Amino acid sequence: MNAEPLLPDSGVVLIAEPGTHLDIKSPMRVLLHTGNVTATVPPRAQGFIVNTPNSIIKDLGTVFGLSVNNPDSTQLHVLKGEVEAPPPRLHNPVTRS
Repeated sequence: MNAEPLLPDSGVVLIAEPGTHLDIKSPMRVLLHTGNVTATVPPRAQGFIVNTPNSIIKDLGTVFGLSVNNPDSTQLHVLKGEVEAPPPRLHNPVTRS
């Protein structure tokens, strides 16, 4: 595991397990493609966002973990505090014929 803060400008400590694929978009936003991360978000970084292939997780002052094993599945574990997590987006929307 990488125990170093990946986002020092925001103060967010993001620990990514080996094999995790993510893109840092800004000090306040990352895109998690696959793998497992744990985020510890200080008060000054409230509003930090993690996008996954099917969801958007917005921190409201917390410690949380995310797992993405395939594009249709995101597991969220709130360890302390709160997050905002709207229902997952559908990759295959229903179409009418």
